[in-house]
Amino acid sequence: MQRLVQPTATSVALAMLAFAVISAPAGAHQCETSQGNDFALTATDHRSGSVCDMERDGAAVTTEWYDAEGFSVSLERDGGDSGCDEGKFRGKAVSVVV
Repeated sequence: MQRLVQPTATSVALAMLAFAVISAPAGAHQCETSQGNDFALTATDHRSGSVCDMERDGAAVTTEWYDAEGFSVSLERDGGDSGCDEGKFRGKAVSVVV
């Protein structure tokens, strides 16, 4: 005698949720990296970002973003002027140094 298994609504919903989580883009998030009060933001697409010098210490902040192979995709500097300095990357960034 064979037993047939019929999917329930719960099992179908769980399978669809697992597929949605697995197929969701892994890099879709904004990242912030800081050193003291200075910080750098990486956009959700990892193809642009900004650097913000928030300390009035006379020292500019330099931020460099790198791709998966370790090559620099952008170098931005903010010297304490009003606001943050923004830039587009030459590739997709996976790491950043402030």
